[in-house]
Amino acid sequence: MAQIPPWHSIRSRDRNVFHDETGCPLGNAIAEKYRRAGHRCRQRCRVCARLRAEAQELSRLPHLMSL
Repeated sequence: MAQIPPWHSIRSRDRNVFHDETGCPLGNAIAEKYRRAGHRCRQRCRVCARLRAEAQELSRLPHLMSL
């Protein structure tokens, strides 16, 4: 997944988090008209955080496997 600039939803029914990964299903479910740029001192979405951690693990794999 690719990292994108952080954004958040202005709707109160959406979770009070920001998103920054293209593969996040929670972030992708929010319509464009409700999105605003920035993180507004919110926590990162847990799905976005997990996707980023998985991407970092995969990027380190070649270094761990080289002999």
